Amino acid sequence: MKGSPLVIDLLNELLVADLTASDLYLYCARELTDRGYHRLAGMFQHEAEHERQHAEKQIDRIVFLEGQPDVATRLSVTYPKGVDDMLKMSLAYEVDVATKLRAGIGTCDDEKDPGTRLLLETLLQETEEDHIDWLESELHVIGDIGLPLYLAQQLHATPA
Repeated sequence: MKGSPLVIDLLNELLVADLTASDLYLYCARELTDRGYHRLAGMFQHEAEHERQHAEKQIDRIVFLEGQPDVATRLSVTYPKGVDDMLKMSLAYEVDVATKLRAGIGTCDDEKDPGTRLLLETLLQETEEDHIDWLESELHVIGDIGLPLYLAQQLHATPA
């Protein structure tokens, strides 16, 4: 099915953002593991995998719309070193993606593409209810108990 060039461009923009986020979260997971913060590293690993799943859905949709997925491009990012900076940067990133998803839903309406609209609604819900909520909660805890106590809680992985 030949899709709207505007929708394909939008999906590629979101794809690049999710692939970049996946790479960033993978870096954070490895950095945190190296520092011994295994619980938090596991959460960032989960987020990296979740972003990769979002990217896979976008790739599938782009291919369905007879477009070419941009799997090579990444956004320019500065890799954070501090744990609180990792969380703050990730939150800012996710809020930006949520904004793009909301705008994209409008583009899908304008281009009469309910299938892509449904995909973006699902991604928005996961971004707001999973990613953003988790990051806000972690930063709230740091604000309540302080970074040293927060980090002490991150030393051991949560049992499966």
